[in-house]
Amino acid sequence: MSIRLCWKAMVLALSLAGWACGGRQDEPAPASSETMAEGTTREAPPTIAGRTLTTTVTAEEATAEPRAAGTWDLALAEDASFEVTDANAEQHVQGSYRIEGDRILFTDTGGPGMCEEDPEGEYRWTMAENEVSLSVVDDTCPGRLTVLTAHPLTVR
Repeated sequence: MSIRLCWKAMVLALSLAGWACGGRQDEPAPASSETMAEGTTREAPPTIAGRTLTTTVTAEEATAEPRAAGTWDLALAEDASFEVTDANAEQHVQGSYRIEGDRILFTDTGGPGMCEEDPEGEYRWTMAENEVSLSVVDDTCPGRLTVLTAHPLTVR
């Protein structure tokens, strides 16, 4: 076999191996990606830590807890603390949160809107575009439940 024919066979074999192992080398990596072993990339999971989410709850949506009606900001600090403020920037609840995969656990520690009888609430979260949807896993606090699940929260 000639050197030229061996070279062509090797190029063909490498091209087929690249195709079988994940596609073309000239494809750009996703804009939001993290590097893994061997230089391959995968899409980085979205995060809600460090973001402020906002929502407006109508009186009709707040039947279980009338005080939940209004516009609310939920600030999720990078240090795993949170605070809920109203449209006048008055704090109603403060506490801590813990994210594990697609779940978030809120623990109220203070504020006039704190759920003293049930300070913890666990939710499943998803993020699409600039909206975060929360669905209850375990929570009996009517105010927290209403504000977090009436509809998706908007990322500010």
